[in-house]
Amino acid sequence: MTTHRSLFLASSLSLLLLSILASGSTAQTWTSESIRNRLLQKHAMLDFLPSSLNSNAATATISLLRSRTLSASRVDQTYALACLYFDTNKVNNKYADYYYYEDEIPEWTVSWNLEDVASSSSSSSSWNYCNWYGVTCNEDNNLVTGLDLKDNDLSGQVPPELALLGESLQILNVGDNVILYASNDYRWFASLTELTELWFGYTCWEAEGVPSDLSLLTKLEKFDCAFSYWTKGPLRGEAFDGLQNLKYIDISKNEYDHAVGNRSVPPQLRALPNLIQLYMVETTFTNARNQVKDLNLRWVEELSSIVELWIDGVQLHHSPLPNSLPSSLKSLSVQGCGLTGSLEKLATIDLNRAWLSGNLFSGPIPTNWEFDCSDDSPCLLFLEGNTDLTGSFPIQFCESYWEVLGGDAEQCNGSCCSCVGLDCGNFEESGAYPIFPTLPPVTTPPPPPPAPVGFCFSSDTKVQHREKGSIRMDQLQIGDYVMTNNNNNANQYEPIYSFGHFHHDTEADFLQIQTTTTTTTTTTTTTTTTQNENGVLELTPNHLLFTAPGKTVPASALSVGDDVLLASGKLESITSIRTVTKQGIYAPYTPSGTIITNGIVSSSFATIETDSKSSYVSLNKGQYTLPLLTYHRLGLIYESPHRMLCRHLTTTSRWNNNNNNNNCASLETYNSEGMSHWVEGPSRAYQWVLQQNVVVGGILLIGIVGLWAVFVILEWMLLLHPIIIIITVGGALWLFFFWRRQTYYYCRIQNKTAA
Repeated sequence: MTTHRSLFLASSLSLLLLSILASGSTAQTWTSESIRNRLLQKHAMLDFLPSSLNSNAATATISLLRSRTLSASRVDQTYALACLYFDTNKVNNKYADYYYYEDEIPEWTVSWNLEDVASSSSSSSSWNYCNWYGVTCNEDNNLVTGLDLKDNDLSGQVPPELALLGESLQILNVGDNVILYASNDYRWFASLTELTELWFGYTCWEAEGVPSDLSLLTKLEKFDCAFSYWTKGPLRGEAFDGLQNLKYIDISKNEYDHAVGNRSVPPQLRALPNLIQLYMVETTFTNARNQVKDLNLRWVEELSSIVELWIDGVQLHHSPLPNSLPSSLKSLSVQGCGLTGSLEKLATIDLNRAWLSGNLFSGPIPTNWEFDCSDDSPCLLFLEGNTDLTGSFPIQFCESYWEVLGGDAEQCNGSCCSCVGLDCGNFEESGAYPIFPTLPPVTTPPPPPPAPVGFCFSSDTKVQHREKGSIRMDQLQIGDYVMTNNNNNANQYEPIYSFGHFHHDTEADFLQIQTTTTTTTTTTTTTTTTQNENGVLELTPNHLLFTAPGKTVPASALSVGDDVLLASGKLESITSIRTVTKQGIYAPYTPSGTIITNGIVSSSFATIETDSKSSYVSLNKGQYTLPLLTYHRLGLIYESPHRMLCRHLTTTSRWNNNNNNNNCASLETYNSEGMSHWVEGPSRAYQWVLQQNVVVGGILLIGIVGLWAVFVILEWMLLLHPIIIIITVGGALWLFFFWRRQTYYYCRIQNKTAA
């Protein structure tokens, strides 16, 4: 009996396990509630997803799929694609406005029109994403295997919800779009278990170099991040760990730092066993001093399977070809690299195509140089611009099948050249600079615009109001008392005396920072309040947050896993960071320069330099910092006259917990973008100081801070008891008259002595 019961329990558990594993592929009929619950479950399971659903995408998914019978995986994938559509269709980001200049940000060139599809007839097949532009599906289960939206006017941001396509997605191509991914959190790559091709060249995806998370794409075969913002950081070797299937890499037109000789191209990349195509056109490598580093080509010897290598414009000045070249190499492009030495080493391999223009090669053209040409695969060779080469092309070249054979007049003398010199099109008309025709022409995205100095919270950010409890940022006004955190890490209520930014309609990019906490208890000297917020804070990248009592950093310097200071005095880790675009910008000022936002201690201030990662005031683009002067402290110093004027000259009583007045509002005026005039002028002046050399800028900055320190001392004195003020002023006057008296007597004695 016991044995039968054990077998029955084991069978039941096995069936339960199988049902769980098969739940993604088993068809069922869906209701609005079951769809929403399914999506909430996926958000809860994947900690890199936001805590809340994408409302537009969820609504569209429900409209499309309710009452339909299909698998849970198809629900997940419909929602993922809807997230992509609503997050990237005619949505602004920090590059889009600048890219399109005065033109309106366009809709997708070929649109899915999910707004219309969601309301279409239930008999229409338009609900089925397999019929949408750029989507390829598996015929067996109708899951997405390919997503090709290249050059389709995508803007906005890539949503991490694309991870929900992971069980089937093999090809993802969003290249040639002004599309942004601004978070350093690429953990969602781990869900793309079937991905073999990732294309986002000529986009605005951001990372500091090539992140190690690339190695999470274990089946990756083709990878293109050319001319993206995966730049200004190291070409990390660990990014290529385990990518044994990788065949194609394009990192052209990017910049990678801390390059040291042969290690500029990491050994993990050089050791990839199946790499056949590598493109590094106009890629630069810099050393620790941010100087462009001359590369050598010894690393090419280790590319055991390479067939096509294009590295035009890479700085290889005065470097010869490596001692041996891979025998598999068929296509080599090294225009304008400054290579020196002879061409003899190229005669040892069977090339089919070679762009060698604009180098410093010398000596005769090898007579034994042969190309691997045929009628089906004609050859190509450009040699013009190598003025130290001697002799002409060998006679056997004329017996080969050529697509193009180009060189200078001396090389082409009496031979069968297709073009000569500038006619080959590889140089500008002046002949001074090579151009690189090996890549197809593309529209170059301009650099990001110089963003206005902004230090704001979104309208959805919540604060703790003394009378009203938890309210949104867009409900605040001058004179409201909100919870802040003083220098002793104690919470208190202080009035809002100004807004650095205040505009309901201005649209801006915010970092959405989520912590592990959802409930925070805060205590003031008079009351205890429990904030039950969603644990998500939205603020501009250069706004300052407290990571410990007295320590602030810009939000852009934070990463997943870093700690932030809560109103309870505890530290909590960040679980996700993403960029969102929202309407409404607000930056309330309090006397302490702090404010509790969604349970997190924030500063009222920000870094002046929009791309600064340091909390300390810096000069010369961050190369020189003033270690005792943080941006938070600078903000407090600068605001001293404003605080005094508001505190003492526009009210009849001092600020305290019993007086609530908004007379400070009479001092407030804002420009068209919602920036306070108290902030706009000085910010522009400070930006001008930053443009000066370090000596002039340092002297000006120290002088300004010294002058403003007088206001700080005066403000401190006005906050003291009147008796202390009288004693302080009286003491100063007594010392002054005592000094004058002593000087008078000293002068009389000196005059008598002289007489």
